[in-house]
Amino acid sequence: MNRIMITALAAALTAALWAAQGVPAEAQLQAAITKETVDGDLEQAINLYKKIVAAHAGNRAVTAQALLRMGQCYEKLGMAESRKAYERVVKEFSDQSAQAVMARERLAKLGHRTAGAGVAVRQVWTRPGLSLGEARIFPDGRRLAFIDWAEHDTLVVADMVPGEIRKLTSSREGGGAVQHAVSPDSKWIAYYWYLKNGAEVRVIGTDGSAPRTVYSNPEADVEPVAWFPDGKSLVAHFFRKDQTAQLAVISVADGKARVLKSGLWQQFIGVVSVSLDGRYLVYDFPSLGSAPERDIFLMAADGSSETALVRHPSDDTLLGWTPDGKYILFRSNRSGSMSIWLLPMSGNKPGGEPRQLKSNVGNIQPLGFDRNGSFYYRESTGAGREVYVAELDSQTGKMVATKLASTRHLGEKGVAAFSSDGKALVYQSGSMRDGGGPRTAKGITVRSRIRARKPI
Repeated sequence: MNRIMITALAAALTAALWAAQGVPAEAQLQAAITKETVDGDLEQAINLYKKIVAAHAGNRAVTAQALLRMGQCYEKLGMAESRKAYERVVKEFSDQSAQAVMARERLAKLGHRTAGAGVAVRQVWTRPGLSLGEARIFPDGRRLAFIDWAEHDTLVVADMVPGEIRKLTSSREGGGAVQHAVSPDSKWIAYYWYLKNGAEVRVIGTDGSAPRTVYSNPEADVEPVAWFPDGKSLVAHFFRKDQTAQLAVISVADGKARVLKSGLWQQFIGVVSVSLDGRYLVYDFPSLGSAPERDIFLMAADGSSETALVRHPSDDTLLGWTPDGKYILFRSNRSGSMSIWLLPMSGNKPGGEPRQLKSNVGNIQPLGFDRNGSFYYRESTGAGREVYVAELDSQTGKMVATKLASTRHLGEKGVAAFSSDGKALVYQSGSMRDGGGPRTAKGITVRSRIRARKPI
């Protein structure tokens, strides 16, 4: 709050000085652009643009440019005010054709509001042909950390607005990056670095400073999945050679690890979020042993207690805990299709019933929240592989019905074959990761009672 107030005061003083000295509108605009592009101070640039718009309404060319650039600053900060600025350009300055066209283009990119849900959905970044692995959004909402599979599992940071990409790791170091997590202050990224003889958790500065190893274990894969709010500890998954999986906390300072929960690989914990005060973890986990359906659970950060927040016969997987701590976002197929649901929270307990936020989202991959509470996720435009069962007409040989063999692991199935008696179907299913959540290792699934008219 102090920083915002100081910035606003500085902008007001600058505007008063401009007025006293009779600085031309064009020169004021250029000064604001310099503040935005050279100094990188978007908040002060916004305030300067506001002063220009208020003081030079008669100079339509300058005012339109100031509004447009103001909208771009808001957009970089991930703030909804960007839409209002662009809409003013379109409605009030249609005679400034270049600015009006650019404003329309930005509004088209921002997308639309979902009817009846009060949710703004917009595409923020696309990169055709990029082999994108695990990805996480930065709190500023403009940068994205991800693994580039095409570059030998390289950890990369992308500034989504200008589209710049910067590599943080190199395959020349003798390994590759996999799972990672961005620190709350955006200064560090913790990541899993695989080696021939073991695994390490490393922390690297987002400014490109050299990485350091904070934890190593030759007996397990160790994947950091979240930071505690104070930046002193990490939540990590351990995948051990004996086929057990564990949820643990690792100290960034001394590398000491503390195991909170253990289970089988097939039952491993998916997405993990930490509460604002660092006292609780929320995650999804199978509630009935080896059953694929999952529920949402909350655990004390010291492992002393565990309670169910969402328990339902459907498949419920965590997407994240909102930055203000008021809601938990999760994905569920309880309505018939995979949709996003919102659970209100009162401290560490549910504050009401879940409500559907957005329907039919499919197998999205959660990227996290920015500091303003916007949730980011990735959609894959490429089609996955599915197994279908077709019923044939014995007389003509033509198909009369075709159905999915199973609605589980959609888009993640491989080679299939019927048993010799035709009563069962066997196929490859699952993947190393399901939407950034549970690890569902490739396996063989057997389904009985296979009929095209009656899908499983």
